[in-house]
Amino acid sequence: MAINNTLEATYTQINGRDELIIPKKVEMDTYYLKIKSIWLEIKILFMTLLKVFKDNGFSEVLGIDPAKNIAEIANQNGINTLPEFWSSSLANQILAESGAAKVVFARNVIPHVSELLDVIKGIEIVLKEDGVGIIEFHDAGKILKELQYDSIYHEHLCLFSIQSMTYLLDRFTLNPFHIEKSPISGGSWVIYFSKQKRLQTNSVLKIQQHEKKTGVNTYERWVKFAEQVKSHSEELKRMISQNDEKILAYGASARSSTLLNFCGINSSQISAIIDKNPLKKGLMTPGSNIPIISFEQGLKKIKNVGKILLLAWNFQEEIVLELRAAGFAGKFIVPLPNKPHIL
Repeated sequence: MAINNTLEATYTQINGRDELIIPKKVEMDTYYLKIKSIWLEIKILFMTLLKVFKDNGFSEVLGIDPAKNIAEIANQNGINTLPEFWSSSLANQILAESGAAKVVFARNVIPHVSELLDVIKGIEIVLKEDGVGIIEFHDAGKILKELQYDSIYHEHLCLFSIQSMTYLLDRFTLNPFHIEKSPISGGSWVIYFSKQKRLQTNSVLKIQQHEKKTGVNTYERWVKFAEQVKSHSEELKRMISQNDEKILAYGASARSSTLLNFCGINSSQISAIIDKNPLKKGLMTPGSNIPIISFEQGLKKIKNVGKILLLAWNFQEEIVLELRAAGFAGKFIVPLPNKPHIL
């Protein structure tokens, strides 16, 4: 399957952009780098991350993204980016042309790939012996605990716990040595690994013990999750259907489309969805057929509606503050995490 264009551009998200400038976020990354090392990101969704490093003097950075439109934007912004799918073959090509990479990023991308083993093999090929690999992925335990079923859709072929990710890395003799939390996607893990065995931080054992306690790696716990999801979807639909007039929503994404279609919420209940991504303006949501309008168009409508469905709930704080400042005095329906509620 070829991906020529995508509307998913993570660098437009408020939280994702702001997190990049926090020194803590890159503290461990920069520790292992020298100015002339190659920074390699195999999915350029975090284009601003590489731009931060390039702007701070790191001369060799390389992004990989199969979406030609995103790769073009990255190149226009001074980030050398190849419009290719990551693979072991491409890794060998980069190794021959540019040498091994000191740091390899795969942030919020591994659950999307169908050739999973070949992707990890590619990282093993291109990573320096003393280099560091970094994979960020949505925490399956967080999905389980907070009922984040809106993240389970066709583009996410796998969900990962720390146990399953560690197993995957072990198959290619890649050794995890540190884990930390990330706010992206409503709760993610960032796992650091290397070819060389390094002293593990306390975070690794602590999180592994936590997973045993919560049952995230057991079949029985996920059966219970399915039952909880069904009840949640019915409750959310009742809340939406109680309104006499159509309401607005905020956030047109793959996650929001998953939620809307699973719950049976469509244009008969939602008049429009506000989204800041200019690539989505004027389009319709798949399945639910709801018009997507720009933020500026939405500001003209918010004073005339009593409720907004916050589909981008994982950016709740920023969105609520912004819409309140713009004059919205009504209520927010927050579908997740956990039970849907009114704010």
